[in-house]
Amino acid sequence: MHASAIRSRSPGFNAPSANISDTALLGSGREIDLLIGGRGPEDGTPWLPLVDGDYLVMVRLYHDNIPVAPSPLSLSCIDAPGGAGLPWSTRAVTAEAFFREAVLSTMSVTEVLRAAGVNRYPPPGAPVKAPRYTGALFPTLDNVYDGFYLSLGPGQALRLRGKAPTARFWSFVFYDRWFNTPDIPAHRCFLTGSDIELDDDGHYEVLLGPRDPGHPNWIDTAGLTEGIFAIRYLLPQQRELPVAEVISLG
Repeated sequence: MHASAIRSRSPGFNAPSANISDTALLGSGREIDLLIGGRGPEDGTPWLPLVDGDYLVMVRLYHDNIPVAPSPLSLSCIDAPGGAGLPWSTRAVTAEAFFREAVLSTMSVTEVLRAAGVNRYPPPGAPVKAPRYTGALFPTLDNVYDGFYLSLGPGQALRLRGKAPTARFWSFVFYDRWFNTPDIPAHRCFLTGSDIELDDDGHYEVLLGPRDPGHPNWIDTAGLTEGIFAIRYLLPQQRELPVAEVISLG
């Protein structure tokens, strides 16, 4: 799964100015040739336009299974010689600013999710509160996200029951309260749509918690009892929120 996007810096958040997904990128094969900026090509080559203020190109790769090696990507400038780039002093200042914004962003998102409701989705019609810091978060027009703050007691797990969506890609992910995933090689803290076992009617049951319940659809929180649960849908055509319930494992 592939999606590419350009981001424009806006007050308080990063907004995409343009966006292209693999449904427009892939032809008969698996190779991608994407033109970024300039004028739109006349030969039908996939194109991502640029506008004033664009400062970042982000490429997202979605995998049903953990890849053995990263996918090779190459960039080349086709109409102008490469520049000298930013001096190292400027790069250091920019890197520090991004790191600071990343930490503040994660704290702000956690704060908003916790205030909206614990172990449950906000009720219909609840006011949508934007995080105070989102400069290190990069939404895309092709994705829809749902989630809430998770807090479990001893011996508890979160049970999710719902119907599989119709989407290009979808996944359930557990993050700690700093919006980091636990050590993925050691803990399966996520399930993709291809991982989740469904019943004959296309419904699922997923359990999320620190203890292995012997369930095929278990999301491992790596011993953590608090964090963030998130659902990602790429190019959804039909979706519904699962029913979330805290249960005791006995």
